[in-house]
Amino acid sequence: MKRDWLQIFSNFAIIVGLVIVVYEINQSRQLAYGQMLTDTYASINDRFMTFMGDDPRASLMKAALSPDQLSSQDAVALDAYYTSIIWDWYEMIRMSEATGIERDWRSTVEMGVREHFSTEPALRWLSEWAAQPGFGALPSVQSGQAGEYSSAWAELTDVALNAVDESGDSRFSFKRRYEAILGNVAVEN
Repeated sequence: MKRDWLQIFSNFAIIVGLVIVVYEINQSRQLAYGQMLTDTYASINDRFMTFMGDDPRASLMKAALSPDQLSSQDAVALDAYYTSIIWDWYEMIRMSEATGIERDWRSTVEMGVREHFSTEPALRWLSEWAAQPGFGALPSVQSGQAGEYSSAWAELTDVALNAVDESGDSRFSFKRRYEAILGNVAVEN
């Protein structure tokens, strides 16, 4: 009888051990996937940084203060700048989905839209980006199937466009802040 209990306990311990191994393999797989996403997005951002050039501040300044003077080179730099912001937000959402850690990405996107997309050229770019057919046809984290719509991508677009609608003459506006620094507008308290 004592031997039977020892055998049952040993078998139970083996099963528990196997369950733990399967769990650890799954955790390792998720960590590897998260690292792969991070590396991929870092590579994408490196390319955007190349297109932005050494100093995109001049293009950002023109977009805020004199958008009619934007050149083709400025357009390339601004496109890379805006696209890198969108990809950063999307990476934040995907990592949240992949890890199961809920982050308040919506408020980050809302604040970012008011901060980075407050100029007329930026608003036009954001509207054009959102209107592109198939913008949401990226693989979702859960399925990994190309061509399936990621609900997070579509939600990112909705949050960004709603933030634009609500921003109006935002105190976060680049133009407003630059003009305040230059003394061209009264600062409100």
